[in-house]
Amino acid sequence: IRDRHSILKSLVFDTTLNDGAESYHLCEGNWYLVDSAYVTRLKTFLDPLCQDTTLPDFNHADEGTYNIAATEAAVGRVCLDKKNISPAGQKQVEPCDIYEVVDGQAVLHCVKISTLSSQLSHLFNQGTNSVNLMRSEPVALANMKALVGHGLPDVEKQVLVAPLANDKFRVVFGIVTHKDKDKKSDNLPLFSRISLMRCMKEFKRMGIAAEYCFIPDLSPKSDGKPRKRKKKGGQPEVGEE
Repeated sequence: IRDRHSILKSLVFDTTLNDGAESYHLCEGNWYLVDSAYVTRLKTFLDPLCQDTTLPDFNHADEGTYNIAATEAAVGRVCLDKKNISPAGQKQVEPCDIYEVVDGQAVLHCVKISTLSSQLSHLFNQGTNSVNLMRSEPVALANMKALVGHGLPDVEKQVLVAPLANDKFRVVFGIVTHKDKDKKSDNLPLFSRISLMRCMKEFKRMGIAAEYCFIPDLSPKSDGKPRKRKKKGGQPEVGEE
C-alpha cells in the first residue's frame, strides 16, 4: 500500500523573478519566497567546499554494488556499507560507506544516489551521526577500529586505524548524479543546501575537515516503470508510472 500524492506535491523547483531579485522554492506543493541575499550566502559558503571526487564514476546496478566496486578500485579502501558501530542495544549507526586513509586522515566517504531532499538529509545525517558517536562513545570507536582492521596484517591494520586513534577525521559526501558537477551547490534543492550548510558548520565547530562532491552517473536515465491501467470495460492499457 502506497500513499497517493498529486503531481504538484512531487515537484521540487527553484526559480527567480525580477532579474534575480526574488527567489522562489516549490516543495511539497508549497511556494516559498526566499531572501535572495540568503541564497547568495548559501552559495558563497557551499561552493568552495565542493571538490572533485576521488571515487570512480557510477555505472552499477545499485548503491551497494558501487560501494564494493569503488572500494576495490584502490588499495587501502574498506567497504563499511551497512556496517554498524553502535554500542549493543542502541540504534544502528553506519559509520560511512567507504573508508580510507589519505594524508594521515581517516576519510569517511558517505555516498548517496540522488539529489532529492529526503535522500540527501539521510546522507548528511550519516556523516554527522557517525563522527559524533565515535567521539562520544569509546565502544563505538572501538567497533570502528575493529571493522577497519578486520582480517588485515598488523602493519596494514595499524596504518588504517592510527588516524582513528588520533581523532583525525575528514568527511566526504559523494552525491551520484547525472547533473553537471560544475554547477556545484546549484545542483541541490534549497532545503538540502540549508541542511548541508548547517552540517558543514557543525563539522567546522568540531574541528573536522569536510567537503562534498558529485560522482558522475553514467548509468542510463530512467524512463519510468511501465504499469497497466484499465480502460473502460476492464481491458488493460500499458502506460508509465
